[in-house]
Amino acid sequence: MSKLISDRAKAQVSNKALDILRNYVIDNWQSEPYHEHQTPAERRYQTVKRYTNGVLDKSGAPSKAWLLALLYAVYLSNHLATYSLGGSNALSVLTGLTTDISILLMFIFWEPIYFPTGDALSYAHIPGFPSETAEQKGRFVGFGESVRDALTFKFLTDKTQKILYRSTIRSALSEAEKKELL
Repeated sequence: MSKLISDRAKAQVSNKALDILRNYVIDNWQSEPYHEHQTPAERRYQTVKRYTNGVLDKSGAPSKAWLLALLYAVYLSNHLATYSLGGSNALSVLTGLTTDISILLMFIFWEPIYFPTGDALSYAHIPGFPSETAEQKGRFVGFGESVRDALTFKFLTDKTQKILYRSTIRSALSEAEKKELL
């Protein structure tokens, strides 16, 4: 970190904060109060808000899912190419590695899904036709970034309204229905 950019919040201009900045040789830049346009991060906040509203509008998700939609929008914005970054995405610029975006193509926000329950944690171990399996319905709401492997999904259960993570879920929509949503 080379610079702290703030809006003159009292916690960020305190003597303790200034001591920490001096110890780590971090520059301190503050915008004028009530002039949000001076803070570069404000523009990004506007973009994320716009993405979040778009996700909620397009998906038909209820307004109570706004935080999940916000997290989904931030995940997308970190993985999608940005003009201001020269066509790269934020994670590639941060880490220097090429990010895998294949997970973004599997489900869309608030898509109805089925997930295995009980002892059946993997479809590979469930005998019989899918309608005979131990499954419950839920809604896809994002990605499990810090859970298990790279292809772990976050979803909201219809029955208990709890967030769960699984690497094995399947869409409750047919291909035709999914194309309609896009």
